[in-house]
Amino acid sequence: MPNVSIPIAIQRKAEIIQRIANGEMVKDIAADLGVHRNTINRQLGDDPDYQAAQIDYHANRLDTAEEMILNSEDAASHTRARNYWTAVSWRAEREQRRIWGNEPS
Repeated sequence: MPNVSIPIAIQRKAEIIQRIANGEMVKDIAADLGVHRNTINRQLGDDPDYQAAQIDYHANRLDTAEEMILNSEDAASHTRARNYWTAVSWRAEREQRRIWGNEPS
């Protein structure tokens, strides 16, 4: 029987999912593991736990952006908060279209 190794993302799935749920970016996790972020996305992309962690990640970032807008005390901090919201919502819409985009369920 050939020596087939288990992909790193599968081996470290629980750690990866926990780190994403804690707000870490996949690119940073991938760098720590010595792989490209696409490797993690390819190996875990269809995993329901991974998908749920990605949704939690975006939801937390959107909540943070909303809090920044609500708590801004001057025009400059409000503008920064709005710009952050725009960037975060743009990414969430593209990575999770079915949740935050215009794609029908």
